[in-house]
Amino acid sequence: MHDDMTGLVPVIDLPEEEITSVDKSYKLDFDALTISGTVDGAEAVRQAILKRLMTDANVHEIYADDYGLAVNDLIGLSPGIVRSELERRVTETLLRDDRITGISDFSATAAGDEMLLTFTVTTVYGEVAVERGYSL
Repeated sequence: MHDDMTGLVPVIDLPEEEITSVDKSYKLDFDALTISGTVDGAEAVRQAILKRLMTDANVHEIYADDYGLAVNDLIGLSPGIVRSELERRVTETLLRDDRITGISDFSATAAGDEMLLTFTVTTVYGEVAVERGYSL
């Protein structure tokens, strides 16, 4: 028996340019559900914000327990409680990214079983306006 396990480990050959920057990420097209090319800087942070807000917390094993946003436990609660909890949860999950320095101008509008959130995220690259709806 020999220790060469090369044949058992999949090899992923990424171009060096893909992995040289901490801020560089694969470009996600959220509408077409495709991945194409890369983004960095402000666009990478904008994409990271959207991805965190779209990911259900504590559901996907590939993410850490503190990644994403838990919303399912808010279903059926009063709009005031939902607004308060979403503001807290959005702030907590986004501030875990050290490129994000603050959240401001948070607004939540309830319409039926929908809650529309709008807020501004301050990043090391500038401000990002965010609008995201949740069915509750």
